[in-house]
Amino acid sequence: MSQRRDFESFFRARAADYARTDTFDDSDWAWEHLRRDPTYRRDYVASRARLSKTMTHVSGTRIHRLRGCQHKAAKWGLICLADPSKSARDAPVFWAKRSPKLRVEATARRVTEDDELADIHLDKRSFIAATLDGFAGQIALVRVADGTLNLVIEGTNIVLVPVRLRFRIDGFAALSERVKALQALNAARRNTAQTARKSPRPRDQTLRKRGLVALDCTLLGGSLQDTAKVFRVLGMTRLTWSASGDEALKKQVWRARNAGLKLMRGGYRKLL
Repeated sequence: MSQRRDFESFFRARAADYARTDTFDDSDWAWEHLRRDPTYRRDYVASRARLSKTMTHVSGTRIHRLRGCQHKAAKWGLICLADPSKSARDAPVFWAKRSPKLRVEATARRVTEDDELADIHLDKRSFIAATLDGFAGQIALVRVADGTLNLVIEGTNIVLVPVRLRFRIDGFAALSERVKALQALNAARRNTAQTARKSPRPRDQTLRKRGLVALDCTLLGGSLQDTAKVFRVLGMTRLTWSASGDEALKKQVWRARNAGLKLMRGGYRKLL
């Protein structure tokens, strides 16, 4: 079987995986490119983060308790090293302080009175997608309309009991950003079924999908021609590779490959 046929068969079988990217937001795209970086994958294996304990709460919230060394996470813009074998939406990714831009800090206390309303109660339907334990407090990952939000919590463990939150804003410099984050958090709390996230424009999604496919072809040792054939198989181009190599298609593939490589090699940070 020829190499070309191998590539076509391999990517045809993964067509559904690439179709999922139609609903990706910027943070999802950032993770998809980062997890493909060979150096990141080596750092993850070396960290023994795969031994971290993961559970699913009855509410559907995923709870992560870290094990292993995480000191290399910061260089990738992460709080902890996420499993690169899992795609966006399958692996909650906790970005560091500067990303995502939406971040809220709060102190939690246990609800003590029967008539006191809880801000977070995981035994009921929750707007929290996942929690990360193992630091001075907890970090809760919240899905909001514009992407994701990190809710940094000190005090009572929100997994164990219902809690009330006291939010913190440090100075006027952080006021505008924190207010925007609090508004997004409140919208997520009011609509626990909220799953919609702001996706890039359709043209941007198409270009990013081409870049991701071209990147995967390159990482597998594929040539420009192999990538062009895959584009045809996945319905991502109407152009056909000729014996001499169609110049328009060649440029399309070349740009897609370079865009994918650029995002993987640190450009993903600009998406956050």
